[in-house]
Amino acid sequence: MSLPVVEAAQELRGRSVLVTGGTGFIGCRLVERLVLQHGVRVRVLVRDFARAVRVATFPVELVPGSVLDRAALAAASSGCDTVFHCAYGTAGSQSERARTNRDGTRNVLEAALAQRVRRVVGLSTLMVYGHTPDGDLDETAPRRRYGDTYSDSKYDAELLALGLARERGA
Repeated sequence: MSLPVVEAAQELRGRSVLVTGGTGFIGCRLVERLVLQHGVRVRVLVRDFARAVRVATFPVELVPGSVLDRAALAAASSGCDTVFHCAYGTAGSQSERARTNRDGTRNVLEAALAQRVRRVVGLSTLMVYGHTPDGDLDETAPRRRYGDTYSDSKYDAELLALGLARERGA
């Protein structure tokens, strides 16, 4: 059972979190809200410091690394209570992007487990539900392949996360 958003945000006040993908559109906005509205100590895993200009305007710790680098993830998640996993593959070939989504998610989850992180929040995509009908849609809807690299690799990442949670009793 998940906490209501307000309770979850209050629970984070004063805690340390890691944000992957924190230099991207959604990740940067998340960092901003965590810092300015919720008093969270934020660490951002940064693959390309040229893209970190906006996020660097906030009082955050920038840590070099990639979700494909297990050692960097272990160091970045050390001492964190929560990991917000917003990173996804944006560079290279379609197979390299899919690898970032799949293997990167596995690496984030394994680092979080090894570092005893209390909670991992993963950002996915609506497209894991395939072509959707009009009307309400929530996370209980069946997931299916959509037929493109991005959404299918996010689908695989979700299956991995859900399987690991079942396996670990989370």
